[in-house]
Amino acid sequence: MKRSLLFVISLGLFSLATFNVAAQYATIQQGESVQLPQLFENVFEWRDDKGNNVENTIVSPQETTTYTVYYFDEKGKNQLHKGDFEGMSELEKMSVSGHYAYLEDYDPSSQVPVSERGPGTYGIGSSPKNLFPGDLSLVTPIQFGTEVYASAWYKDMGDHTTGTGEMLYVDADENPNMIVYSSQLTVNPNTKYFFSAWFANVHTRLLNPFDLEFRIDGEIVGRFRGEVSGQTMVDVLNPFSEVYRPQLVDVGVEGWYQYLTIWESGSEETVQIEILNNNTLGVGNDFAIDDLSFGPLSRADYQVVVDQPVGVYASEETEINVYPNPSSGLISLNSKFPIDKVEVFNLLGEKVAASVCNTNQVDLGNLDNGVYLLQFNLQEKTILKKIIINN
Repeated sequence: MKRSLLFVISLGLFSLATFNVAAQYATIQQGESVQLPQLFENVFEWRDDKGNNVENTIVSPQETTTYTVYYFDEKGKNQLHKGDFEGMSELEKMSVSGHYAYLEDYDPSSQVPVSERGPGTYGIGSSPKNLFPGDLSLVTPIQFGTEVYASAWYKDMGDHTTGTGEMLYVDADENPNMIVYSSQLTVNPNTKYFFSAWFANVHTRLLNPFDLEFRIDGEIVGRFRGEVSGQTMVDVLNPFSEVYRPQLVDVGVEGWYQYLTIWESGSEETVQIEILNNNTLGVGNDFAIDDLSFGPLSRADYQVVVDQPVGVYASEETEINVYPNPSSGLISLNSKFPIDKVEVFNLLGEKVAASVCNTNQVDLGNLDNGVYLLQFNLQEKTILKKIIINN
């Protein structure tokens, strides 16, 4: 599956029709162009109603066409249960990982000795420093960038969601192919889905940063390795043709980064989401994960109405006058040739009315307010006219 980013070409001096964004349609004359609305930041693709990919969002259709935009919305439907790790029960926390052992936040009075808190464990809470107290004999604070931390090993940092909520933090295992996070979901066939994850380095000494691998149904869709500086990430698979848009964004919140990709379900009805860590070194190699989300791409439809007669040349002999326009419902017609039939369509292409035309008037007073297309059949030819109903 080849992915391509959308782009807009500047065509210099020519006029574009105006798009009515609220009503999600534009009307043009044949030969005119219109710019499809640029309302969404994370656009995956545009497609026309014939399924063709639309790379140039300045379009000049020869006939009325509906264009669909697919985009990623962080507030869209998330099928991952509590992907922000907020409000989890102890049983839910224990079920997050396939191979790692869950530990409650460190409590000096607990029955779990410090010696058992180490590689291959994870916690879910408000700060990574709660997973393991670090070297308690270390009295010199550790400086990370402009921040100073008293804990020897783990940063006292906030989660990505709010800065005060909960996250998953991991003391990575020294064995390969260990699953940090796993979740199985039901999906709809032939549907486009997004997968997004936020992650951060949590080790104050910046030794042996993590090497995270993201899998969907066993396929590696992304892999990112932290650098010793702690300030950047390396996209191990870049360029990787199966990934739509690997996005790493340092949002300035304690070094949180985002990974975002698009997955198409094909014939699949279930999917397995997995996160693994490829770094097997024991010192360092610690990270946090937050705000995991997986769900169908959001979509919006926009119709471009081509106001042009179909199957007939525009001339005095075939012109039909429709008035008044806008109309409260009763429309008068003026044609030099008999009109056999009038059909009325909404902007979704759905027929909403039809009648045999025996008079020079058509009553559309029962239609809702809006824009409609009148299709006139006369002498084996067809003419389209736009009418606005406002009653």
